[in-house]
Amino acid sequence: MWISLTPIQVNEYFLEFLKVDDTSGKCLFDAIIDELKIVGLDINDLRGQGYDNGSNMKGKHHGVQKRFLDINPRLFYTPHGCHSLNLVLCDTTNSCPKATSFFGVLQRIYTLFSSSTKRWKILQNHIHSLTFKSLSQTRWESRIESVKAVRFQTLQIRDALFELAEANDDPKIK
Repeated sequence: MWISLTPIQVNEYFLEFLKVDDTSGKCLFDAIIDELKIVGLDINDLRGQGYDNGSNMKGKHHGVQKRFLDINPRLFYTPHGCHSLNLVLCDTTNSCPKATSFFGVLQRIYTLFSSSTKRWKILQNHIHSLTFKSLSQTRWESRIESVKAVRFQTLQIRDALFELAEANDDPKIK
């Protein structure tokens, strides 16, 4: 008996970024399913899924991974490599005292302004294009965005800090 083997071809495609308002596992799953239908992919033909380490994505009980496995048990989950790289970068900065100090100062400035709408308004009055972001322990991009805000608007941020010090009687804020 002779069996003709057809070559197997593995394809990986980036579909698009999806805008979602609810990031629960169910809503994300529904958004992905809708997109798969639009592009004409049958979920039973899929063999792999990979996400970051968020419980809404990789969750074994209610995450997107579990919902896909309920429909197609051959859809193996692999942790997303880029997210692991994010974790490595974040851990690296935590092991360098100068980086820890630098990002600590950025986080304190962000916290100072963001903990009050009046203080946030002072900051907004001085900077117009880039704003501070809270630093995430798992997202390297949050650090990049905060550095950009300081790099390109150092004088404006300094002026906002001076105004805040003059307008406030609290010694901790000064």
